[in-house]
Amino acid sequence: MVHNLENKYSKNKNPSDILKDWIENHSKILVDPWPDVECAEPERSHSTSPETGGVVIDPTYDREEEEESEWTGKYDKDDNLKGFGTLSLYDGDSFKGNYENGLREGWGLVVSTVENITSLTGNWEKGLLQGKVRLVNPDTTVLEAWCSNSKLNGPARKIIVKKFRTFRQQVSWFGRYKEGVPHGQCWQWSEGGGWLTGGVDSTGKFTGEDIAFVYPDLLTCLVGTFKDGVMMSAVPGEIIAVNFQNDIPVPTIKRKEGPEVWYKMSTQTNAGDNILVPDPYEQRTCQVTKSKVEGGGEGLYALRDIQDSSI
Repeated sequence: MVHNLENKYSKNKNPSDILKDWIENHSKILVDPWPDVECAEPERSHSTSPETGGVVIDPTYDREEEEESEWTGKYDKDDNLKGFGTLSLYDGDSFKGNYENGLREGWGLVVSTVENITSLTGNWEKGLLQGKVRLVNPDTTVLEAWCSNSKLNGPARKIIVKKFRTFRQQVSWFGRYKEGVPHGQCWQWSEGGGWLTGGVDSTGKFTGEDIAFVYPDLLTCLVGTFKDGVMMSAVPGEIIAVNFQNDIPVPTIKRKEGPEVWYKMSTQTNAGDNILVPDPYEQRTCQVTKSKVEGGGEGLYALRDIQDSSI
């Protein structure tokens, strides 16, 4: 149950350890962190039919009667689709699965070139996609999520494939969906081990005044105003506590005094704004001082114990 998971991680006193343990346990590729339907209950209990709103994840939903569609299976006496077969639509999208009384029933597979879906698999009940689903995009990104009434509802994670010497899978996003849109506290992985986190807006984007970029130490951060994941204005901060809301960590961040910073991409002729502002993570991690090696000039020294493979 969700509350048991929250209690498990809340036993740790150090906020960075809490986050580290949670991320590690929810990043095991071969282990489903949310295997039970109760995990999706907060959103599933309020889910409505596709016609009332929300974002439907299945691009082939309710398209059986479209012109130029082809069905490889059988028909019943009322001319409804029956049994197992493939429904091919005019735009190249398709559904492979079983029909009963003209409605999808049981395991199925959706492929959509229009929506860039290599495969969407799950179980249909009376024509609607319900329960655990797995969506794979052409770039091999995988979305594992819970679905209710053909809309994502409940906890989800995204997995990408990274190539550095060898291929490896990396969980790149944690959060929850409500009626097909990310909602509440979400976490997005950044190259190098940092995370973008905060309560997303009504469209599921990291837009707002309390979004934070968390450094790899899962303690130091830059917090402030972001627009669609881009830092518009932020100050240094530190995570001082971590609570859980439906098994998603919600950090409490203490803002510190420091210069305001913002994102600006460097160019060949411009290194960006505020180039002399010290980085808060670097300040906590290392310092440049006189080398202990004779004739060595200045050297870079660690200010704290640094684990292997740390950035």
